[in-house]
Amino acid sequence: MLTGSYVDPGRSRVTVGDWSVQWLDGQVQLTLSTRARYASVLRRQVLPRWGSVPLARVSHADVAAWAELAALRVRDVDLLRRRLTVARSVTDVDGHLVFGDPKTHQCRQVPVPRFLVEALAAACAGRGPDELVFTSPAGGVLRNNNWRRRAFDSAAIRVGLEGLMRHELRHTAASLAVSAGANVKAVQRMLGHASAAMTLDVYSGLFGDDLDVVAERLDALAAEVLVPPACPELSVVALRDRRTGS
Repeated sequence: MLTGSYVDPGRSRVTVGDWSVQWLDGQVQLTLSTRARYASVLRRQVLPRWGSVPLARVSHADVAAWAELAALRVRDVDLLRRRLTVARSVTDVDGHLVFGDPKTHQCRQVPVPRFLVEALAAACAGRGPDELVFTSPAGGVLRNNNWRRRAFDSAAIRVGLEGLMRHELRHTAASLAVSAGANVKAVQRMLGHASAAMTLDVYSGLFGDDLDVVAERLDALAAEVLVPPACPELSVVALRDRRTGS
């Protein structure tokens, strides 16, 4: 008290939720739009995780780990390039949200087909770049177990796939990508595998099944560039130009 460094112990029992109200009320320099965005971030992201936590129990390390690492945010969605950047993950462990790197610690980009662009645009509408794209009905972090019971399981039953596991959709995406003609390196990047060898170990059967497709494409290429025997020199020129990209 003599040096002016005394802190009332009672203040340390104040929760983040209580303090956030006082903090936001004190931000008189903010514009109305910025203030509304801050309030939305508090309501949707900060308070679901920290609202009931006493200020004294919040460490710098805890906050840093929670802020660099989160689920998909609006800034991770590039609708012009049709790409999602997967740079973080969140896992529900015994009722507690654990934030961390994606599986195998590989930041990756996932292509977005055009038929999903409109739905993603609607999910991002009205949200700031740091806000979550997908949230619970109350606006908090989307918990896998709750979402599965509320939406995923019933949807799987409706399409005749009762018992479908969420992770199986990852394999489905890989299978569809290969069937659509994606090469092994593209599939590796999409899945975040450490190497193309890992991708081949898991999905080698899919690439093997496409050998007939390779033969059919070679037939189509030959039919496109070859001309009747009466002009063999034109066939040579066409094949040469095709090879060099001329």
